[in-house]
Formats: sequence, structure tokens, C-alpha cells
Amino acid sequence: MIDNIKEQIISDIHQMGLVISENIQQSGISTWIDLDLTMSQLKSMLYIEFQENVCIKDLSRTLKIAQPNVTKLIDYLEKQGLITREENLEDRRKLILKTTGKAKKLINNLRDSISSEISGYLVQLSLEQLEALENGLKPLVEVMEK
Repeated sequence: MIDNIKEQIISDIHQMGLVISENIQQSGISTWIDLDLTMSQLKSMLYIEFQENVCIKDLSRTLKIAQPNVTKLIDYLEKQGLITREENLEDRRKLILKTTGKAKKLINNLRDSISSEISGYLVQLSLEQLEALENGLKPLVEVMEK
């Protein structure tokens, strides 16, 4: 009985998450549309930013794109000033891909646009609702941080 109730609550939370996600995506779409990057280029830049010691082979495997195509993709990002190739001190045959300050600023702008959208909804809640939301999210954050 408790398992069924728990499954229903989890399902309801998923549904609420979808509604939240859809609303944020719709209202913040202009920031994403203004990007002059393909989806593969954006994925590459984000992967390089959030992973350590990424080389072309790693990126190729992760994105499931042939290495010559990844090389062209990285060439474009490098020309745009978003990615650099650095020598790998452990293996000089491999180059390490790094995001530049320009890429970090772009990623932060995307993150800020999402945060701004969320804040626009949160300010509409009462103090009691905000406290309840905060108390409800704390256990989830704790589990995620383990």
C-alpha cells in the first residue's frame, strides 16, 4: 500500500517537473534562439566545460560522431573563440580541449536566463509557499549531493 502511494507521489512530482520545465523553456527560448551554434556545437561546448581533460576521441565517443566530424566541429568552436586546444602533459599525442572565457560567459548567460525565469515564478509565491517549497526540495538536494 505504501509503495503504491509512493509511486503515485513520484509520478505526480515528475508531472510537475515537466510543467516547470516546459514553462521555463517557452519563456526563455529567445536566449537559446539567439545562439549561433548548432546543437552538436552546444553539446560539445557544454561537455568540454563540465568534464576534465576532454580530447577529440572522448568527445567523438560521447556524442557518437565520427572523429573527422568532431574535428570540424571543434575547428568552428575554436574560430569562434569558444574552445582552445592545449597540450596534454601526460600524453603529447593528445590535445586537451578547454572552454575559453567567452564560452564560460555564454554558458553563464544561459544559466542566468533560466534562473531569471524561475525567479519570475518564485516571486509570485507567498512566504509560506516559498518556505514549504524550500523544505520540500532540501531532502532531494541532499540525496543528489551524496
